[in-house]
Amino acid sequence: MVDIQTVSVTIASAGVFVAAIYYIFQIRLQTKMRKTELITRFSSTLNFTASEVWAYWNTIMSSEFTDLNDYEKKYGPILDRSNPRNQAFQAMLWYYDAVGLLCKEKLIDIKLVEPILAVNVVWNKMKPIVIGLREKSYFNMFSNFEYLYNEMKKREQQQASKTA
Repeated sequence: MVDIQTVSVTIASAGVFVAAIYYIFQIRLQTKMRKTELITRFSSTLNFTASEVWAYWNTIMSSEFTDLNDYEKKYGPILDRSNPRNQAFQAMLWYYDAVGLLCKEKLIDIKLVEPILAVNVVWNKMKPIVIGLREKSYFNMFSNFEYLYNEMKKREQQQASKTA
């Protein structure tokens, strides 16, 4: 026969087990919420408004150049902040580099970044600038942006192989 003490210990053990499972799910949910909040706060700290982002985007996409030298012949030194075109390039380069760092450090999930930012398009447009800056002795400049691009490409290939 089962005594009351055994039943009581069994119920208490089950309660502790259920509480532990509940706590694990709560921790996971909190982690997801913090990551989402981080990217939201990060975007707002850069003081980008939607109209500024679109203006930067249009400036970058309308710029015609083959490499950094060509860019600087047409538009002036890339590091000159007095030129609005350069401000657009610099703002977006630093933004994408920072997002790449957050992804690299696993502070935000790349799945959150993918639908929001056109990483491939922006990287392909800005790659000649980044390569040129690195050749001018800014060795690893914007390496996190490149990391982000490479991770996006890997993700695209994985998804393509799953659907094939």
